[in-house]
Amino acid sequence: MTTKQRAYLKSLAMKIEPIFQIGKSSMSPGLTEAVSEALEARELIKISVLNNCGDDPRELAEIIAGRTRSQVVQVIGKKIVLYREGKDHPAIMRIGVMGGTFDPIHIGHLLLAEFAYEDFKLDEIWFLPNGNPPHKKTDESKKALAHRIKMIELAISDMPHFKIDLSEAETDVHSYTYSTMQKFNRMYPECEFYFILGADSLFAIEEWRYFKEIFPTCTILAAMRDDKDVRTMQEQISYLKERYGAKIELLRAPLLEISSTTIRKRAAMRRGIRYIVPDSVSNYIKEHELYQTNEFL
Repeated sequence: MTTKQRAYLKSLAMKIEPIFQIGKSSMSPGLTEAVSEALEARELIKISVLNNCGDDPRELAEIIAGRTRSQVVQVIGKKIVLYREGKDHPAIMRIGVMGGTFDPIHIGHLLLAEFAYEDFKLDEIWFLPNGNPPHKKTDESKKALAHRIKMIELAISDMPHFKIDLSEAETDVHSYTYSTMQKFNRMYPECEFYFILGADSLFAIEEWRYFKEIFPTCTILAAMRDDKDVRTMQEQISYLKERYGAKIELLRAPLLEISSTTIRKRAAMRRGIRYIVPDSVSNYIKEHELYQTNEFL
């Protein structure tokens, strides 16, 4: 049982009442069978140990768990919480989170997401477009934001494990990674989160607002640019782990030298952007004549 699973089950246990009491006679075969049947039906149960029971609640919990093929979630005072995963019970979902302006989304973003999905056996990747990022001054219109969102939707439309989340796009205030990840953990306690970022961001993370608050909320997947960066990356990862207790893994992916800035400039000059963005995105940019103002030339 992972730490995240245990925390989630503890939160559920707070809402349930004991359905069994163990007294002076302690554990009888009949009670063991009843507890096992209850776990089969409910998966999570709470047991109360009465004052006249001579057994230590923690030792008793381990005995019951062994006899019923269950796991001890917690023992608080004289309350025992047990869990046994049902046959149809869904496992905790592993969610990759990839933030950015995506203006526009391109092949580099999609390749990075796909490698993270495959290498770390994630269930989904959530693309998180920024609406008002703190590191960029922008007076972007709602129309321009809608274009960015639509291009993401087009780019991931044939990838069922890619999703879009508008948590940051739909707010008028600055969006910070630490607050977004804290919100995700509150909203989806059944999920484990993996935050995907590039090498440059890993080395600059101490400059982020309340960066220490990010580490307890997720595992960071740090993408390498090429093989020559391995040693430097490992040193930075070790430093962040030792100093802040961060959970960080290397993400080995073919990071292409593609930038959204270059794509916008090429579109402004009416030059081809095929092969660096999905065809659906390229067609959308042409159809809506995006990035045609002088600021992109």
